[in-house]
Amino acid sequence: MKFGIIILCALLLFLLAGVVPGAGGLNASAIYYSPIFILTAAALAGSLILCSVQRRRWRKVPFLLCHLGVVLILAGAMARFVWGEKYEVTIPVARNHRALNLRMPDGTARPLGFGLSVTKFSVEFYDSVARKIPKVYEAQLEFSMPDNTAEQARLAVNHPVFHGGWWFHLQSYDARAGRYVILAVKRDPGLWAVTGGFWMLIIGTFLICFRREGGAQ
Repeated sequence: MKFGIIILCALLLFLLAGVVPGAGGLNASAIYYSPIFILTAAALAGSLILCSVQRRRWRKVPFLLCHLGVVLILAGAMARFVWGEKYEVTIPVARNHRALNLRMPDGTARPLGFGLSVTKFSVEFYDSVARKIPKVYEAQLEFSMPDNTAEQARLAVNHPVFHGGWWFHLQSYDARAGRYVILAVKRDPGLWAVTGGFWMLIIGTFLICFRREGGAQ
């Protein structure tokens, strides 16, 4: 148990270091993607599993949910690190333009598995005399499937679209003429594990609050 607390404290120090601006432009990704941070998180997951087995926490549902919830969160974060992908693409607003690949940083192409088009784009501004400040902007996406079918989806800020294993986020647009949009395209295989882990942690903590005092340990 003491070993697990030490690991948890070390992990918290890493997290704090990631949010504090560092000298030389050191950012959070340099810390969170470092081998030491990953090994520390893996050690914490192993410690929680070992603690649950040795102390028979599996017999107590609230403790089991909390422990496994943290393990799922760490496993999802590891899956994102190993298999996650993130790209930024610029796509013109034109129905006849169909993106089939994502351009990798090294210049190679990453197939999407379907065609992506931005058929419409609209922006609404705040009432301002001095300058135009965007209030809401959204785009209409069209996914062209290999079987010649197509699906439409509305994409807006804080309203991402999930299709074919990819998440599409609307980041920016052509402020002058609205001729193109900038999308963040992500593949996050660990998202569902992290989401499920958080819910297990919340439910387990809630149940512990109503646990009887003096119960069997």
